[in-house]
Amino acid sequence: MDELLAGISGGRGGRGGRGRKKGGRKGVKGSRFIYMGKGKANIAWPGLTTPLGRSYYKLNWLNSKDLGPQPFVEGTEASFLASQLEGAKQVERRVSEQNWSQYGWSGRKWGGRYVGCPEAPDGTPLTEFASVVIELGRVANQTKAGKKRTVRALVVVGNGKGAAGYAIGKGEEMKTAIRKAKNKAVNCLQFIPRCGGNTVYHDLRAKKCQTTIVMEKQLPGHGLHCHRAIAAICTLAGLKDLKAKVIGSTNLTNVVRAAFKGLAAQETHQELADRNSKFMVELRREAGYRPGVCAVPKHLDTPNTTAMLRELKVVRL
Repeated sequence: MDELLAGISGGRGGRGGRGRKKGGRKGVKGSRFIYMGKGKANIAWPGLTTPLGRSYYKLNWLNSKDLGPQPFVEGTEASFLASQLEGAKQVERRVSEQNWSQYGWSGRKWGGRYVGCPEAPDGTPLTEFASVVIELGRVANQTKAGKKRTVRALVVVGNGKGAAGYAIGKGEEMKTAIRKAKNKAVNCLQFIPRCGGNTVYHDLRAKKCQTTIVMEKQLPGHGLHCHRAIAAICTLAGLKDLKAKVIGSTNLTNVVRAAFKGLAAQETHQELADRNSKFMVELRREAGYRPGVCAVPKHLDTPNTTAMLRELKVVRL
């Protein structure tokens, strides 16, 4: 009978073994930032029965930088603040020594980082080119032996003078994939025309799969108001003033392909004049909307035509 009562009131399957344990020690929350810990009496009063907690030191650390001459005793407030100040100085020193190009678009991710210059097949560094990582992702391929993990890197290179290119590299490690991508991209360069050395020749629209990019020509000083991947491409290509809008999918690979497709398909003023066999005249706001001849058809570019333009005092842009 006693064993039956014990099985009902306690032990395995009994009510006493279920739920939260009763009689546990409770802490007292004194304020918003200080949590009073637990002691032998189940209650500890910081500053009275126990030393101040680390949360209190962290709260007042920023306002206590001038400590003055204080004895360094292990486990006291002065020792904690001294260690915090030393750690902050080391972090500040480490950050100041790093180059700004080592930081990407967001935090410590690889997107947007400058990864140096590419190399020639013989190992010679091509110092006139720079490279930026656009995307870095991990890929897993299922095989009979298991999953084979690799890294995929999308890198853009350029010299800032109208030559830029992109490529995709794969490798078992991040550095290997980035090195393969930038060395491959320097062999796939495209010429990007620049109007005045700072913007595109005309508004354009490019599409790749479900990604559409609309680019608008801007005046000097406008800056790059566009997607961060497009801004990296324009910086490496030497474009300084551009406004672009991405419509549809923002897949980085398609964004890069569409951007290069549109920039490389520009029609310069000379090409437009030759195609239509007409003078190319442009009205600019900074010139007071006065007509200026941008290009002359090649079959009409004779000494007589040049003399006529000089007599009319038309400014060539």
